[in-house]
Amino acid sequence: MGPKRGESASHSGYQITLASIDLKLTQLIMDVAKIHKRLDLIENKQAEYELSLENFQEEINDVKSKVSELESAKTKRQQSTTHNNLLMHVEANEHLNRAKAIELNGIPFKSGENLMEGFSKLLKVAKLDDINPTRDIDNIYRIRQTPRILVKFIQTTKRDQFFQLYRRNIIDTSLLGFQEKNRIYINEVLSREQNELFWKAQKFKTNKNFRFIWTFNQRIYLRKTPESDAVQIRTQSDLDDLEASQ
Repeated sequence: MGPKRGESASHSGYQITLASIDLKLTQLIMDVAKIHKRLDLIENKQAEYELSLENFQEEINDVKSKVSELESAKTKRQQSTTHNNLLMHVEANEHLNRAKAIELNGIPFKSGENLMEGFSKLLKVAKLDDINPTRDIDNIYRIRQTPRILVKFIQTTKRDQFFQLYRRNIIDTSLLGFQEKNRIYINEVLSREQNELFWKAQKFKTNKNFRFIWTFNQRIYLRKTPESDAVQIRTQSDLDDLEASQ
């Protein structure tokens, strides 16, 4: 007995349904495979983006580092400029103060001395009537207990006037009441570097038989004879050149 017509139709429908399901499963598998492929692409892209992001972050860090270095260099330059400006300001003030001062050298230390009174006596003996201690002198003091006395004038013009007039009539300590008879010299007040150069020039004067050494407006000069030209000494190289020319 063969299958019944109803059973054959049912079996045929079942096969069609399985084939349809199998086709859908195959399509679904293919879709899933496509999705996986896309996910792989997305993951690869994400990895590339992350790598690019890391590189970008490194570039940002490099830029930040360079900016920081530039800002640091700029700050150092600004600090250096400020420091140099302050130094120039201080040096200018020191130069101005030195330009108002002279140094008396040769007056012995005396306990209980009145330097202003002694300076007034020096002005009287040297006949420098145009200089008024009360009006023209800002300060006067001795450097420790040495024979060196600093006199600071209120005006540079008065200081220059005293400097030039006194050199025409240099006096000695006996005229101020001291037993010693030491000449009282005056010098300009120089910076530490100028002082060092002055003493080198002084040694050069002695060794090379130059007759004159002096300072004027805080500049150092040498002259070999009264007839020869004065030579300004600015640096050690000037002394070297002068020695080579002898």
